[in-house]
Amino acid sequence: MEYYTEFFTQKGIAIKAIDKTDGIITTENTSFMNAYTWENLEHQLMNPAACVVCAKYKSWMAIGPSFLPQSVTGQWIVHVYEQNNKTVV
Repeated sequence: MEYYTEFFTQKGIAIKAIDKTDGIITTENTSFMNAYTWENLEHQLMNPAACVVCAKYKSWMAIGPSFLPQSVTGQWIVHVYEQNNKTVV
């Protein structure tokens, strides 16, 4: 469990709660502005390392291909447990 809490800490993501009994780590609401992407015309991610894929939206008033989000936020809820002597996330 410590490995995963260290991961969040290194990424600057604040942990809200850790339930060691159930193996649940919950983070505070965090920004994904540096970790979102779109799909190209072939339905491939433009940034394969992104955590969030945004849907394209085009308004009749839009000049460009899509609106850019002003904020992308979310919360991590991670379940860590052991199965067959291996850690599963």
